[in-house]
Amino acid sequence: MKTRFFRCSIPLAFAIASAASGCGGSDPAGNQGPFGGVGGTAGTAGGAAAGGISGGGGIGIGNAPGSGGAGAAPGTGGSTGNCGGMVVDAMRVPLGVYIMFDDSGSMIPWWGPVTQATVAFLNDPASVGIWAGIQFFGPEAPQGCDVARYATPLVPLAPLPGNAGPIQAAFPGLPLNQTPTEPAMQGAVQHAQQFAMQQGIKTVVLLVTDGEPAECNSTVAGVAAAAAGGLNGTPSIQTFVVGLGFSLGNLNQIAQAGGTGQAILADPANPGAVSAALNQIRAAALPCDYEVPPEAFSDLSLVNVEYTPPGNQPATVPQTDEANCPNVQQGWFYDDPVNPTRILVCPQTCDLFNQGGSVNVRVGCPTVVVR
Repeated sequence: MKTRFFRCSIPLAFAIASAASGCGGSDPAGNQGPFGGVGGTAGTAGGAAAGGISGGGGIGIGNAPGSGGAGAAPGTGGSTGNCGGMVVDAMRVPLGVYIMFDDSGSMIPWWGPVTQATVAFLNDPASVGIWAGIQFFGPEAPQGCDVARYATPLVPLAPLPGNAGPIQAAFPGLPLNQTPTEPAMQGAVQHAQQFAMQQGIKTVVLLVTDGEPAECNSTVAGVAAAAAGGLNGTPSIQTFVVGLGFSLGNLNQIAQAGGTGQAILADPANPGAVSAALNQIRAAALPCDYEVPPEAFSDLSLVNVEYTPPGNQPATVPQTDEANCPNVQQGWFYDDPVNPTRILVCPQTCDLFNQGGSVNVRVGCPTVVVR
């Protein structure tokens, strides 16, 4: 975990229509601690475009914490005030992806482009830290109907990019198997649930196929039922679907049952289209759960989440509660308000974070809250 100490002025990079707090300034003559004096001067004005709340008193982090002065008047826009504190890189909870890959004979015409795009996805810098593993569709019945076969990955889930090589090596030279999608989905959900419980991280199933279910009495309804069982199970497992082709509308039923809305269809002869589909799923699947840093537990009322968009300056994301997420522009909340272990963000904020940039936790300034 990287830790950095700051006494800085932070201009807002984007407007958060709720409120951003101006932190109190430190005593210019404070010499009893490296990051704070005996008392702080009045806080400067807040910095949100809609007007900030009054700045708090000086925050001392050192031998003699400052008592701080009164807050200034509400801000009307601009930058936040000077604030001492400690900035910690937010540690994102990783994602597990169990890939169930169609290697039936119908995949032969576009096996090269599809495997090329998949390997590129596994080696993409944006996939670093994801735990990925793979299993392929099976042979004819009865061997290919064995759920236990699919509940055991050919390449176990392990972090990328290190596991990209073993997964690439596992791809057969030619796809010659069948399409027993129903037992494959049942086994995939079983393993994803087991892995999620063992590792304590969000895990999803990624089904990649160019055809509708066939062998082992598989039906779209049966596969959808298996996906729904994963979504409604404990832990809950989402199923994402990449359909390789253009006449695979029935795959939407599987994605809907798995909690992901609809299948992502891609031209299997176009590696760029397949890569785009996989990238879209990665952005949707990545959790926006962050570990609460140990430094925060000394006083949870002095914790803020900051987001820095690519090429811009950091801005404070206000704290809210889960039920209020639909009513705020951006926000975050604790998994447990009394004994938190994770920082969770509202869905719209997760979408923002997944566009790139960095997320930090600042300890030492009064928490900006919006209800």
